[in-house]
Amino acid sequence: MALDFETIDKGMPLEGISIPALTRATLARFAGAIDDYNPMHLDDKVATAGGKASVFAPSQLIMGYIGRMVETQFKGCALRRYGLRVLKLVWPGDVLTCRGVVIDKREENGEHVIDADVWADNQRGETVAKGRVLIVVPASAAKGLSKSEASLGVVYVDMGLRAGGKAPAPAKTRKKR
Repeated sequence: MALDFETIDKGMPLEGISIPALTRATLARFAGAIDDYNPMHLDDKVATAGGKASVFAPSQLIMGYIGRMVETQFKGCALRRYGLRVLKLVWPGDVLTCRGVVIDKREENGEHVIDADVWADNQRGETVAKGRVLIVVPASAAKGLSKSEASLGVVYVDMGLRAGGKAPAPAKTRKKR
């Protein structure tokens, strides 16, 4: 579903995603991917010596899962800000559900901006992390983002095929200075 300023309303829920039960292998693979080998996330002996029940997921992994939900929901939009706070530790075996809701919509400096609260709950219904994203969305689905709107932030590109079977050209992004 492509989102645009015309069809988004305050209070609109974002389509959530479910993350299968986390495994120790997932934690180890993620540690390798980000080159962060904190033993609290990999070694039960170190984690229990530190007062934890076992190893637990790094906060960056939870942020990545919520980010996956945001990316899936906001194809054709530009992410300008993403902040997250972890509230509870996530353990091996936890199943996460990432969700969100639009809390504001406005025009700002000629751009169409929305704010959304995002969060992840575990299988016990506990909120383990929550945050907020600021997204620039197209004025209408037919127009897409303007060049200036797409010039800052991360632009989520629909990786579906264009007419003629060609993949879309990659979006260019610049960091705000």
